[in-house]
Amino acid sequence: MINIDVMELKRIMHHYTLAWHDQKNLEHHICEYADDAFAAAAHAREDVPYLQEHPYSLYEILKEDWKE
Repeated sequence: MINIDVMELKRIMHHYTLAWHDQKNLEHHICEYADDAFAAAAHAREDVPYLQEHPYSLYEILKEDWKE
């Protein structure tokens, strides 16, 4: 079994914030760690039931990496 600690994982992957509007035009956000924006969108669609049914409602994917 491979044991990767969370801080190491955060150094390897990038942090993304994704946004979408629901049917009531309410804005929602989710943060994901992923290798790239496409993977972040895929993870968000897996994690959020609304995005599973409305996968193209995502309108923004921001890479939020910062130097520590």
